[in-house]
Amino acid sequence: MEEDATSTERPHRVICPNAVITSTIRVSPQTRRFIKTLSALMGIPILSRGKSSLDEVAYYTKKAGFTSFLVVFSRRGVPSRIDVYKLMPKGYFKPLGYILMRGFEIYRKPPAYIGTHLILNGDNEVSRELWRMLISAFGNDSCSKYSGNISKCEIEDYVDEAVMCFWMENQISVKVFIRNVRFQKE
Repeated sequence: MEEDATSTERPHRVICPNAVITSTIRVSPQTRRFIKTLSALMGIPILSRGKSSLDEVAYYTKKAGFTSFLVVFSRRGVPSRIDVYKLMPKGYFKPLGYILMRGFEIYRKPPAYIGTHLILNGDNEVSRELWRMLISAFGNDSCSKYSGNISKCEIEDYVDEAVMCFWMENQISVKVFIRNVRFQKE
């Protein structure tokens, strides 16, 4: 094989996120539905936030043995942004970055899974940055110590954006449209 030839194999990895998902203090029904769906698809437990601050969310997350947490924000009742936080070994948390959403579509209600098989099919910047964000946040969390079903998620290009397509029995179950992905500046 030539040295400068490009590989047709797409990056893929199975992840079992060692994280919890929560929301802002006020939650719309559509945002609650999105959180429940994402939780089932990726195997992420939901942490009821109530009136807890981010410090309290980090404390509960660390006490339960998780290494990161996601906070879903909504705008006009629709989920619009997911902030990703990593817990540091010294006990504090730092923002890894955020994912801006344009919307989501649920075609079939998914069953509960223990993890996700991520496949990068997209070539645009948003698709690559989404892949990098998910691998940075959850890449070290493998499903080797668990048994159960794993969902399939393909990250694809969608015009200048990206779309996460979750598959169930050879049919698309859920699509999440991603406008942009930003990493926190060091």
